[in-house]
Amino acid sequence: MLLLPSTLVSEAAEQTGFADLCCFSRAIKKQHGLSPQSYRKQSAQANPESIY
Repeated sequence: MLLLPSTLVSEAAEQTGFADLCCFSRAIKKQHGLSPQSYRKQSAQANPESIY
């Protein structure tokens, strides 16, 4: 969900059960060491064909 460029980060947070964006962002940063936006960008660069 987060890796789809057409999905807002807030939508990904809501669809994965987080009540607010701040908690989602902290969870992503704790798990991956990056903000949700940075994680999305890095993943897209590493695997450009996997998000389409």
